[in-house]
Formats: sequence, C-alpha cells, structure tokens
Amino acid sequence: MKTAKNKKWGKQSLRNVKKVIIICFILFLATTFIVKEANAATSTAEIKITTEAGLAGKVIDGKGFLLKVTIENSGKDFKGDLLVPYSPSYEVGGQTLVSVDIPANSKKTYMVTMPGISSDSNYANNKMKLYRGSWKKGDEVTFAGVKEVRVNFISQQTLGILTDQYDKFKDLRKFPSNSIYTTELLKEDLPDQALALETVSYLLVDQFSLTELTDAQQQAIKNWIENGGILITGASTNGKQVYGNLETVMPLALGDQETISLEAIDSKSKQLEKINGFQSSLTDGAEAIVLHNDQPIIAKKTLGGGKVMQTSFSLSDPAFLSWQGFNSWMEKILLAENTQHSANYQYSNSPISNLYYNFVESNEYFKNSTISTSILLIILAGYLLVIVPILYFMLKKIDKREHAWWIIPCLSILLSIGVFFTGAKDKIKNPQFNEMGIYQYNDNYLSGYQATTLLSNKSGDFTLTYDKNAYTPIPYLGYGELQVKAITSEKIKKNEIIFPEVEYWSSRTMFGKSSIPLEGGFGHEFDTTEKEISGTITNHYPYDFARVFIWSGTEKIDLGSLAAGETKKVKATHKHKYFSRPTDTNQGYYLYDYNGKDLNEYRELAASSMVLNTDYFKNVSTGDPLLIGITNEDIVKVELTSGKVTKNSTNLIMEPITIANNFPGPFTLNEGNMEQKLTVIEGAIYNENFQYNDISLEDGKYLYTLGIPKSYEESSIALDSLTVQPMGNMGVKYSIYNKRTDDYEEVKSLFKVEKEKIGDYVDKNRKITIKVDKATNGDPYMQLPSVKVKGEIKE
Repeated sequence: MKTAKNKKWGKQSLRNVKKVIIICFILFLATTFIVKEANAATSTAEIKITTEAGLAGKVIDGKGFLLKVTIENSGKDFKGDLLVPYSPSYEVGGQTLVSVDIPANSKKTYMVTMPGISSDSNYANNKMKLYRGSWKKGDEVTFAGVKEVRVNFISQQTLGILTDQYDKFKDLRKFPSNSIYTTELLKEDLPDQALALETVSYLLVDQFSLTELTDAQQQAIKNWIENGGILITGASTNGKQVYGNLETVMPLALGDQETISLEAIDSKSKQLEKINGFQSSLTDGAEAIVLHNDQPIIAKKTLGGGKVMQTSFSLSDPAFLSWQGFNSWMEKILLAENTQHSANYQYSNSPISNLYYNFVESNEYFKNSTISTSILLIILAGYLLVIVPILYFMLKKIDKREHAWWIIPCLSILLSIGVFFTGAKDKIKNPQFNEMGIYQYNDNYLSGYQATTLLSNKSGDFTLTYDKNAYTPIPYLGYGELQVKAITSEKIKKNEIIFPEVEYWSSRTMFGKSSIPLEGGFGHEFDTTEKEISGTITNHYPYDFARVFIWSGTEKIDLGSLAAGETKKVKATHKHKYFSRPTDTNQGYYLYDYNGKDLNEYRELAASSMVLNTDYFKNVSTGDPLLIGITNEDIVKVELTSGKVTKNSTNLIMEPITIANNFPGPFTLNEGNMEQKLTVIEGAIYNENFQYNDISLEDGKYLYTLGIPKSYEESSIALDSLTVQPMGNMGVKYSIYNKRTDDYEEVKSLFKVEKEKIGDYVDKNRKITIKVDKATNGDPYMQLPSVKVKGEIKE
C-alpha cells in the first residue's frame, strides 16, 4: 500500500512540474511580445524620418541622386542601421546601408548616395527599414514619418549652377525650348560620390572657387565628368584657387586681358556691346568651339566620357548676361555638346536593363569541371564488370561470397564520391569571380562598363569591395520569387556590396560604369597595300593582351598576342580594299548560341557585340576602324572581404585607328561608313543606334551630321555624287544644308547631286548636315535617311 501511495504522489508531482514549466513558458512568450511591442511603440513615438531626394525632390528616371535623410529622436539614445531601397531599373537594385547614431532629443541629417529609382520598378512598394543595432540581428523598429523615398521624375536634361550670385543667372531658369531644367546648387549639398551627381547633366560654375569644396567633393565632380557629365566654367587668372583639383583639365590657357564683342561669340548677334575677357590658347587635347581672330574664346576638352567647357570671359559679365540672345545661345551650346540621352521608358527598356541582357548576362556562365558522356559510360561499364564477374569469381575463389553485401555498396559509394568531386572540385575549393569589361580608351582614360559575377562555394553572406572612384556597380536582383537581396555600404575609400543569405553554388551579379585614368594606348606604324598590312605595334598599357586585332568592316585582322611594354613586328592580310568602321552581319544573335564548348570565345563575342552599340560607345560612329585588345587581367579590382577567390577575367579595350585609304580607284561611302552625330536643336534623344540606323526621339528639331572619315585624305580624293534617300517616316521632314545659299533645302524624295554641285553640300570640314523636323504625335521611333557618297581616290 505504501509503495502504491508513493507512486501516486510521484505522478502528481510530475504533473505539477509540467504545469509550472508550461505556465513559465507562456509567461516568457507573453513578456517577450509585450517588450517587443513596447519597444516598437516607443520607437514609433520617438523616431521620425523625413527625406528629400535629388534636386528639390526631382530626379531623372533611373539616374543616381543625393538623398537627404533627416532623423529626429525625441527619446533615448538610438544607434542602429537604416536600409534605404533603390531600384534604377526593373530587376536591378538593392538597399543602401546608413549607420545612424542619434543622441537623445536631437536631430541629424545624413547625405545618402542613391544609385537611382526608376518608373518601371515597384519602388513605391519598397519601404525603408530601421534596425536597433546591426541589421543582421533583425531587431526592426517602426518609426514615424515617411516610409518610402518619394520622388518626382523629370524628363529634361538638368543644369546645376554653382555660384555665389545665382540671381544673376535668372535668364537661365527657363530656356526657349524647355529642354533643360535649371536649379541652384549649394556647396553643402554637393555629394562626395559621383554617382549622386548623375541627376545633374550640366554643371555651371561661376563666381565660385572650387577650393571651397572638400577634396572628396572635388573628386566626385571629376569622376562625374569622367562618367559623362559636362562642366561649364568661365575665365579666371587665379586658376588653382578657382578650379582647384580641376585646374589641370581646363581647355584654355589664359593670357592678357582684352575685350570681346558679342558678335564674335555669336555671328548672328547684332548687338555691339563688348565684354571683358582674355587672350587664350588651347591646352593639350583641347578643341575650339568658337574662334575669334584665330584665338579660341570657347573651348572643350574630353575627360573620360564627359567634357570640360571653358570660355575666355566671365559667364557673369553684365554685358553678356544682359544680351537678349543669352539663354538661347547657352541652350544651343549645351545641347550641341550633350553626351547623355533623355529618359523615356514608355516605349523601350532602360539602358541598364538593355546592358544586362546584351552584355552582362553572358558573364554569368561558369566553366564546369565535367565528365563527358563517353567517359561516364566507360566508368559504368568498368563498374559493372568489377561487381559482377570479377568480384564474383574472386570471392568464389576464396570462398568469401558472403562479403559481397558490403563490398558492392562501398564500391558504389566510392565511385559516386569520385564522380561528384571530379565535377565539383572547382566549386568546392574557393568562391569564383567572373569579370567582364568593355572599355574605350581616349585622352588617357579608360571608360566603359564592368560586370562581376560571384559563384559561391558555400552558403552564407558574401561581401564584395571595390574602388568607389573607379567603379559604380548595381546588383542584379532577378524577378518575381527568384529575387535576391543586396545591400550597398559606403566606406571611405572602398565601397561594399553585401549579398546576404547566398545559397550553395549560387551566383550573384553586379555591374555598372567604370572610369580609370590611365596613361596607355597602342603605338603603331603601319604600311598598307590593298591586300596586306605590316609594320610595328607597341603596347603602352600595363596589361598583357591575349589577342590584338583590327576590326574593319566585317573583318577582324588578327595581330596576335602582345605583352605589356612589348613592341613587335606584324604582317597580316586583309580581304577588303578599304578600311572602314566595324560592322556586324550577325546582329548579335550568336549571343544565344553558347553550348559550353568554348567559354572564353563566347565571352569575347559578347564583348565585341557591345562595341557596335552607339547607345553606349561613341567611338564606333567616327567611321574609322578600331584597334582592339583582349586581356585576361583585372582592370577594376573587386575583392572579397575574407578568403581567397578564383578569378576568370575577360576585358576588351578599344581605340579608334586611322589607316589611310590611299589606294587608287572608285569608292562608295554610305552613312554607316561615315562619322555620324545627332545634335538636339529642340527636343530630346532617347536612344541612337547608328548600327541599324534606328533612332528614338522626342518630337522636335535636330541636326544630323555625316563626315567623311579621316582615312580618306582630302588631297587624294575627288567626290563624284551625293545621294540622300528619306525613309518615308510620316510626320518627319528632312532638309539638307546648302553652304552656297546658307539655307536648308527640303528633301521629299530621292535627292541626288553630281560632281559639279556636290561642293555646295559638303562643307570645309567635309561634313554633310541634314536638319530633321519631327512631329509624329509622340511616337519616338524613326529611321534616319540613307546617305551615300561616291568618289575616286586619285593616283
């Protein structure tokens, strides 16, 4: 009885202990929930966030901008991370990490570089997230104020004016054609990263010393120019003080003071006023825009993908500002030198999306260590031979057939492990980088685009670092349920992109613009005949090239490999009589033909296809051949913050080359073999692909200029005929400039002139100018007219 009673008491005690444990667990969960909610409620009451994007809330669709984030803390000290989403195009984007530290009862403003927000993305549904402590811990708190970045998209080009006397430039606040939006820039609002300046198309600096800016701000302006920005500034004899770190890239060297008439600036001006200026000369690499008495009074110099423009007088001279034609003249100058396209994605993909599908996607293929089907069949046959007759007779001979039950599974496991590690050895050892870039070399700058793809060897977080002054990558996220995460973190010298929660053997991609100052280039001395090219070529780049070739027409003339610093003799044949601009009969369709046989060849083809895209590269529209080198060395340094990485790099560098076509005989040039340029008079260019003559324009007025290439020397050619054939676009009017009458003649149908009159339509610079008046009720697509010039190269 005593034993039974003890058992009953023990069971009762056990039930009581279980009840106590359950009650404690429930209380723990409830307390945790209450504390969390209390923290959230406290955060809501204590933290308030407001933002201001770009130029007073205005940004250009898909372009980088500066975001002011103001955080008010009415409670206790707060330290944590703010994640701000960005999406410059559909399937492309991430979150910018802002580490915040707000003392109690205080307010702070953070200047955040945003890679862009696009109208074709779902940015409105992406909310900012605030975390107490590190974002990795996931302790998210709520806050008052705005939850998303609010922007207003503008379609015009933008002019930012940096000056201490903004009111003087009131006439620039509205241009005649409304093609340019103007705003004042304050020095405290200028970013320290070029990416945040992308919303500014032109930067005018006058009555302001750039030395008032920090070194980081000056470097950001310089990098912004290298990536396609245009700087306009006036004259100053105190160059170092006024121009700061940009003094060495100014296009004018100034001398003694002089007066300049307004008529010298614009020949159509009838005003007699004069402005104070300086005698001037061009610096190395500069080009005159306007000459007066054989001296440049307005000049430009290319810097990477952008330009620096300078006048030999002050832009705020009272007589100049009071000139009635001031704002229309300024608009004409700006639009003529514009290097950027306007954003309009209603009818087409954004340039970032097109860049991924035309170029970056081919970087996501990795070379695999695979076993061919034939070898697998041999292994299987050998395996069956071992486990059936050989193993059977061996075990029978020693009378141990009962051991077959463990020997056969072991052999199967060992064989499977061998096959697995043979195929996976490259993926297991280290993470891998595929790097692919395409660059144009001009005036000691490499500028272009770079793609970096990571292939993980394990799961976890991967952090990639890069030089923020040389590379501005944006993560590719994918789409739908396949979207991945990416976080951008700004650092002092090198920025980071963090890819969290990467799966085993999975890829992550980032890509963007790259610009690098570099003294390099190819030196060459070539002799040519109608069938052969010979001479010497020198590699001044710091890279070894696995392959160097001249791309002329549809032909790639191979010159072999070339080490850094090497000079070698070359001799090669060419099929076509005359050298010309590169063309491609495949139109890029081979990009979809990769079958895993030769990955390097495929990557080279993908890079080469981008060479011809004049939306991204202007070099190909000069009408000249290109000298191209393929290197397997790094151009942009991208590293992992921890551990080793295996790299596979394919980088293409191109530069125009002039090879004299001095072979006697007749020749024909169509528009694709000539130097092509489209300039805005009124309107906007959305995209221009001279390769297929397809253009996308806003309704307006444009100048289409075609020049005879430098390879056809003026002294050795005679022009016989000029033909212009409109393409039949409804609502588009074409007119060709006649220099004899100084007027335009409308071209309604086939226009043809022979030798006697061809000089009336080809100016002293050997250029043909056609005015395009487009009024197609908003439909942007059109084709430029077909132009053909026939002539003869004399003995």
